[in-house]
Amino acid sequence: MKHLSKLLTLLLVVVMIGSFTTSIYSQEEVKTISGIVKAVDVKNNSITVIEDGTQIDLNFTVTEETVIKKGDKKIELADLQENDAVDVKFFDSTKVKFIIVKIK
Repeated sequence: MKHLSKLLTLLLVVVMIGSFTTSIYSQEEVKTISGIVKAVDVKNNSITVIEDGTQIDLNFTVTEETVIKKGDKKIELADLQENDAVDVKFFDSTKVKFIIVKIK
């Protein structure tokens, strides 16, 4: 009985540690940049945005999970055009989570 209690305690600790490390890795930091669309490449699922302030060209890969919206309407990558003002939310330098087109 004593061994069973120790085993259950050990199992509980392992489960708690596992769930803690999973939550750390699943909560990536979301970054946001604002800028102007320089290029849209529908064939390669990517966009290039000139970041406001720095004027640096940033390239992003658009995945199936990427949400592109203009106002309340969901749009496709092909609907983006050069010179569209956008906010881009991403987890790292390549994977885009959201692209929000600013309505002028």
